[in-house]
Amino acid sequence: MNRSIVWKSLGLAAMALALTACGGSSSADPTFAQTQQGPVKGTAANGVVQFLGVPYAAPPTGALRWKPPAPALARAAVLDAKAPGAQCLQAGPPSAFAATGSEDCLYLNIYRPEAAPAAPLPVIVGIHGGGFVLGSSAFMNGTSLAKNNNVILVSINYRLSALGFLAHPALTAEDTATRASGNYGLMDQNAALAWVKQNIAAFGGDPSNVTLTGGSAGGLSVFTHMVSPMSAGLFAKAAPQSGGFSRLQATLAQSEAAGTAFTAPWNCNSAGTNAQVAACLRSLPAATTLIGALPPPQSGTGNLSSWLPIIDGKFLTTSTSIAFASGNFQKVPLMTGVVDDEGTFFVSAAFGQAPITAATYEPVGIAGFLGLANPAAVSARYPLASYPSPNQALARVYGDFRVTCGILQDTDSIASALPAGAKAYVYQFSEKTPYMDATSLASRLPPNTNITYGAFHGADVPYWFDQMTANPTTAQLQLAQTMSKSFANFARTGNPNVDGTLPLWQPYSASQRGVLNLTHAASTANVDAYGAHQCSYWYGQPPSTRL
Repeated sequence: MNRSIVWKSLGLAAMALALTACGGSSSADPTFAQTQQGPVKGTAANGVVQFLGVPYAAPPTGALRWKPPAPALARAAVLDAKAPGAQCLQAGPPSAFAATGSEDCLYLNIYRPEAAPAAPLPVIVGIHGGGFVLGSSAFMNGTSLAKNNNVILVSINYRLSALGFLAHPALTAEDTATRASGNYGLMDQNAALAWVKQNIAAFGGDPSNVTLTGGSAGGLSVFTHMVSPMSAGLFAKAAPQSGGFSRLQATLAQSEAAGTAFTAPWNCNSAGTNAQVAACLRSLPAATTLIGALPPPQSGTGNLSSWLPIIDGKFLTTSTSIAFASGNFQKVPLMTGVVDDEGTFFVSAAFGQAPITAATYEPVGIAGFLGLANPAAVSARYPLASYPSPNQALARVYGDFRVTCGILQDTDSIASALPAGAKAYVYQFSEKTPYMDATSLASRLPPNTNITYGAFHGADVPYWFDQMTANPTTAQLQLAQTMSKSFANFARTGNPNVDGTLPLWQPYSASQRGVLNLTHAASTANVDAYGAHQCSYWYGQPPSTRL
C-alpha cells in the first residue's frame, strides 16, 4: 500500500480519537466521530453534519444470508461517510421483477446539528416503510429536522422480502438455541438500535433518550419492538405511524409452510438434509429470492405484501396486539396515529385497473379483498350511496378496519398500562391536498381510477420530517414546521406540546380517546376519530375479538 495513504489513514484515525476523547464530536471538526468499529468522517453543509453509509452490522451475504445480523467489522482507517450505502435488494423499476439494490445493505445515516451541543441531544431512529419489500433509509432525510429542532436523526436499511423474512424448516433447524427462522429484517433493526445505543454519544446524542419511529411497515416494526424481548432497553419512546395493519402475527409453523411453498421453484427443498437445503438456498443468486409462489397477497387479507413479522419464538414470542392487551410490552411514552384516508392507496393499487362495481363491492371487495365474513353487514354501514364510487367506499372500509381502529384499540391497551409520568398521544392527519400528492408521486402511486386519494397512507411523512423541498405552499410549510416541532419535542420530553402552539395535544386514554386532527387550515384537539371511523363496530369484529 502507498505509504502516504497509510500515514494519512493513521493520522486521521489518531485525530478522530483525540477529538472524541470526551465521548462526542469535536467542536473544532464536528465531521469526525469515533465509533466502536473505528473513526468516521462525514460532511457539513448548511448547519447540518451528515454521516452517510455507516455499517451497523456485517454484510449479510454468503454464509450470513438468512442468519441474524453479525457485528460490524472493526477498522483502523477512517470511514468516508459521504454517500449512503446501497439499499437492500428489492424488486423495482423498470419492471416488477427487476432486482435493484444489494444484499450488502446494512447501513445507516446520521444527521446532526453542526454546532456542538451543550448537552447530549435526543435521538430519533427512523425505520422506513414499503411493505417490507421496498424502500431504504433515503425515505427519511433528517436535514431539516436536525437543523431546526436540535435533534439527531438516524435512518436505517434492513433486509426486505424473502431475504429479510423467509421462514423455512431448514433455516429453523440451524438455530439450535431457539429453533427460529424469519424476522431477519426485524433483527437488523434491533442490531441498528444496539449500534446506536453503543455509538451515538460519539455524535453528540443521548443513548438514554432514543425515540423509535417509522411509518407503515416501519410503524408496524415499532410495535414489534415494543413487545420484543430482544429490543428491551434499546429505546425510550415510540412514535409509530399508520402501523396497525397486522395485529395477530402468523406462527412459525404457518410461516415455514408458506416459506417452503415460496422456495419450491428454486429446487432446493429436495437437496437432502436440512444443512444441504440451507446451503442450496444460500448458493442461489440474490435476485432469485425475489421470485416465488406465495399466495396473491390481496386474497383475503387486504395486504399488498406477503412478507410480514411472524411469531418466531425469538424476536416475537406472541402477537403484538395480544402483548398490548395483556400489558406485556415496553411501557414507554407513545405518540402514534393515522391518516384520514388510510385505504385509498391500497384499494387503488388492487383495483385501479379493474375498479370495484356495485355488483362486486360485497363479494370481491369486502369478502374477497378484506376477507370479512359478513359483507352485507359491512356494506350496510358503508353504503355505496354515501361515496362517489365503490372504490372510494371500499377504501373507507379498508382504512377503518385494517388500520385506524386497530391502532386505537391497541393504544387503548397501551395507554391503560403506562406508568405514571408516561403518556400516549394520538393524531389523525387529515390534510386532503397533501404536499405528497398524486402528481408528485406519479411514479410511486398506483393508477388513480375512480378514487380520490385525499390524506392517503404515508402522506404525513414529509410533514413529520419537514421534508418540504419542492415548492410547498405557505400553509403546508407552516403545518410541517408545527408537526416536526411536536415530533422533536416528544423525542425530547415525551410530550409533543410546544409552548405557544395551539391546539394542545391531549393525553389519550381508553375512556376519553382524545385525538388531535392535523390540517393546514385548523388543527383540532379531541376529535372523535373512534366514532368517525366506526370503531364501535370494528372492535366487535375479528381480529379485535380474538385478543
